[in-house]
Amino acid sequence: MAFGPAFAALQNEGLLASGCLAVGLTSLRNAQFPDKAAFYTGFFQLSISLERVLKLVLIIEHMRKNAFRPPTKFEIKQFGHELVRLYGECERIAHSIGVVRFGMPAKGSVEAQIVNFLSEFATKSRYYNLDSLGSSPSGYDDPLRAWDNILSNILKTDVPVSKAEQFVTQARLVHDLFEDSIHVLQHGMDGQLLSSEDAFVVPARHEVVAPYAMVRIFAIIRPALSLLGEIARQAFAENLKNDRDFHHIPVMHEFFQLFDGSPAEIRRKKRWP
Repeated sequence: MAFGPAFAALQNEGLLASGCLAVGLTSLRNAQFPDKAAFYTGFFQLSISLERVLKLVLIIEHMRKNAFRPPTKFEIKQFGHELVRLYGECERIAHSIGVVRFGMPAKGSVEAQIVNFLSEFATKSRYYNLDSLGSSPSGYDDPLRAWDNILSNILKTDVPVSKAEQFVTQARLVHDLFEDSIHVLQHGMDGQLLSSEDAFVVPARHEVVAPYAMVRIFAIIRPALSLLGEIARQAFAENLKNDRDFHHIPVMHEFFQLFDGSPAEIRRKKRWP
C-alpha cells in the first residue's frame, strides 16, 4: 500500500489537533481561580485545536476537488486565524456535502459567545497583557474577564440554583472560620482587588460551573469533529474509487474518538484522555 505525499502531514495534523484539544479541555475543566495559568492554557489550546480542525476541513475539501492536490502554503495562510470566518467557510462546505447540523451557533447563545471569545483570543486578546503595558487595549477585552462573564452566564442558565448556593455557602463558611487569621491580596479575573470573602467564593463558583461549561464547549467541538470526519470519509471513498494505488486522505475521525459522551458523562469527566 502506498501513500500520497500529503497523507503523513494530514495524519500528523490530526494527531496535533487532537492533542491540543485534550490539553485545552482538561485545563479548562480543572481551572479554578487563582490558577490563572490553567485558564490561559485552556484558551490557547482550545482555540488552536478548533482552528486546526476547521482548516483540515478546508484543506481536505480542496484536495477532494483538485485531484488530491493540497493547497499551497499561501492558500492555507489565507484562511487566517479568525474562527468566525472559518466557521462561515466550513458551513458552506457542510451544506454542500449534506452535513446540515454544522454551522455558527445561534446568535446570542452561550455557544456563540464561546466561539466569538475563542476567535478574538486567536487574533487579538492573547496579546492583552503585553498590549496593556503601554496603554489600555481598545476593541477587545481582557480574556480572563471575558471568560469569567461567560462562566457567569452558564452559572445562571445551566447550574441548578440549589447546587450553586451549596458551593457558595460552604465557601463563605470556610471564609468566616479563617477571616480573623488571614489577609488577602489578590486580583480577580477582572483585574480588581478581591475582598477576603470573594477569594473563597470565586473558586467555589468556578468549581461548580466548570462541568456545565464543558457541556457547552462540547456542543461546539462535536459538530466540527463530525464535519471533519464526514468530509474525510467522502474524500477517502473518492480516493479508493479513482486511485487505489495511493491513499491520500487519512480516516480523520479515528484521531478524535475520545471526544464524545452524554452531557452527564461530560460533566463527570475531568481529564482527556
